[in-house]
Amino acid sequence: MGIKDVDQPPELLKYIQPQMPIAGRKYKDGGKVLLRLIVEANGLVSQVNVVESNPAKVFDDSAIQAARKWRFKPAILSGEAVKVFVDVPINFKVN
Repeated sequence: MGIKDVDQPPELLKYIQPQMPIAGRKYKDGGKVLLRLIVEANGLVSQVNVVESNPAKVFDDSAIQAARKWRFKPAILSGEAVKVFVDVPINFKVN
């Protein structure tokens, strides 16, 4: 079920910043990765998939590694914590 199907969406409690990959530094415009996370009823991320990325595959691993460490207040449906999927965009900027 997605966040539109619940009474209260999951809330990010612990955010780990994705590291800029060395290969990504050559992309002056940075990059973007759209992840689909499965957030369990206990708030842990159990699954991370790349939905799309630009440039392809350059920033994917860094985004996935960080997202696996995130923690959420779980989604709520009818007063119960439930598992949901969430799509999360991550932008990489080159300084």
